[in-house]
Amino acid sequence: MSKKIAKSNVQEIFDLNMVQKGMLFHYLKEEQDNLYNVQLSLELNGRLDTDLLQKAIERVQQENEVLRSVFRWEELSKPLQIVLIKCNLRIDFQDVSHLG
Repeated sequence: MSKKIAKSNVQEIFDLNMVQKGMLFHYLKEEQDNLYNVQLSLELNGRLDTDLLQKAIERVQQENEVLRSVFRWEELSKPLQIVLIKCNLRIDFQDVSHLG
């Protein structure tokens, strides 16, 4: 079961559109395939200010509802998109410069 969402942190609730319903259908049918997972990997040179990068990502997330959206379907009569007011994104920074 999904983590409970505080009502005070809900900005809006939407029904899924047809494309979202199709994506959910395929996700549930073939969960192990991970069809809609996109991963981004960057190689950076020089010093990285991780605090500043975290703040920049939080600002982009705050200004874009889709980056604060969660989708719920379990134990509901229909699937929903829930836009959160605040969504804490934890970024795990790993320094791998010592590796070959």
